[in-house]
Amino acid sequence: YFFMSDDEEPAANLPTDVIEKCFFIKDGEAGEQTPEEEILLYFYPESFPLRQQILLAGAVEALTYYIAGFTDEPVRTLTMTKVKFSVLRLGSYMLFASGPAEEADSVLLHHIETLYAAYMFYWGPIEDVGARFKGAQRKEFVNCINQQCQRLVPLLDGFRDKGKLNAFVWLPFSSPPPNTARHFMQASNILSAVQTE
Repeated sequence: YFFMSDDEEPAANLPTDVIEKCFFIKDGEAGEQTPEEEILLYFYPESFPLRQQILLAGAVEALTYYIAGFTDEPVRTLTMTKVKFSVLRLGSYMLFASGPAEEADSVLLHHIETLYAAYMFYWGPIEDVGARFKGAQRKEFVNCINQQCQRLVPLLDGFRDKGKLNAFVWLPFSSPPPNTARHFMQASNILSAVQTE
C-alpha cells in the first residue's frame, strides 16, 4: 500500500500487517479548518504516522460513501486485495476495523460490534458521549474519545488470540425445556409442605 502526501512525495510504504490491525473512529464534524490532530476521533495503532492515519481513514470513509450510492443496504464490509474493513455506522459516527482479506465478513463484523459493545458497557452510546461535548472545544471531545479507546486497546490486542472481548457478547436466548414448569410446581409443592409442617 502506497500513499502520496499533498506535495506529491511518497508519504509511506505501509506494511500490510499493520493495515490489517487498524481500528479508527470518524465523525462528520471535522472540516477543512480542523487541525490534523483533531480530524480523527481515534486511530489504532497510535504508532502509525498521523498523516497516514488521516489518508487511510479518509480513503476508507470515501470508499464507503461511494459504494453507499449504489445500494439501499448499509455498507458493512469493504474487501480489497490484501485487507478488509468492517464498518459500523452510528448516526454521524463511523467505526472501522480491519483484518486480512481472507477473513470472513461475519468474523470482522462480530469483531467491531463486540468492540463497540465493550465501549458502550463502559461509557454508553458514542452519540451520548458526543452530545455531552456540544458547545465545547473539539479538542476536548477528541481527547475524551482517545482516552476511552486507549482503555479498550488491550482488549483489541487480545481479541483474536484470547477472546478477551467475549464477556461483552450477548448470549443467545433459549427457551426452557417443556418439563420445566412441572419441575417448578413439584418444587413449589415440596416447599409448601415443608413450611406447613
